Amino acid sequence: PRAIASAGSRRSQRNGNPCFERSSTWLSWISIGTFPFEKTVLSPLDSARKPYFPRHWSLPLNQPSTILAVIFDLDGTLVDSRRAVVNAVAKGVDTVLQRHGIVNLTADRRAIMEAMGLPPEQYYRKILPPSLFSLGPEVKEAATAEEVRSLAAGDGRLYPGVTKTLKTLRHRGYRLGIVSNAQEPYFAAALKYLGLDELVDYRECHEELPPGMKGGKTVLLQRALRSLSRPGSEALMVGDRGEDIEAGQSLGTFTAGVKWGFGRAEELKEADWRLTEFPQLLTLLEEAKNSRL
Repeated sequence: PRAIASAGSRRSQRNGNPCFERSSTWLSWISIGTFPFEKTVLSPLDSARKPYFPRHWSLPLNQPSTILAVIFDLDGTLVDSRRAVVNAVAKGVDTVLQRHGIVNLTADRRAIMEAMGLPPEQYYRKILPPSLFSLGPEVKEAATAEEVRSLAAGDGRLYPGVTKTLKTLRHRGYRLGIVSNAQEPYFAAALKYLGLDELVDYRECHEELPPGMKGGKTVLLQRALRSLSRPGSEALMVGDRGEDIEAGQSLGTFTAGVKWGFGRAEELKEADWRLTEFPQLLTLLEEAKNSRL
């Protein structure tokens, strides 16, 4: 089996092979069926040899790709958190502020949205002014309770095509997982009320890590790969933030950035693919399955 390699070592391997030398690289829109998605392509000469050669691949020549597992981020990737979660967190922040008699300040919804997907220790520092950092734990508790109530009331929703695509992937034999920086009560509620729990083989959030274990999304992804019994070279990490892409690259997985989430465009520039609609994942995996480098 091919040893797990980082994105950097993959680039070195490819650049050392004359077949993979590039004179230039640019972004192109390629339409496959009804699903256009943004993809990195090579120079005209290399593109003629293999038009679907992703940026970081280094599989042996004449061998098909072997993506057998797909691991997803939650918020901004599977779950559209803009309404239910942002409003719930804002309500939790306002509740704590009122409790402490702070009447000249309200929750910053824009800051809450920009912070979505960040590790908890960064998240609450992002949505609170420095003078109120000490209220972080209290805000966390209140916001999480509001998030769970919102999901139980039916306010949460998945992005279009998520349920059908996940069911199709399971039918095709892919192992599926979800990893998230979310708090455990919200994570469990999202899986339950949005029907995700029954669609995946593995699920874990930041607060479910063993005591003392740290490392963010990279550790979560590493544990998912181990549980799914797949090396990074046989997996695809799908997410909307730079941390998702970096975690995948550090463990040698393929990576897909989703453009409908909370991350900025520059956070996804190193991803192997950038998707604009969730069902594109089916086409992407089918093309990868049939590709020979």
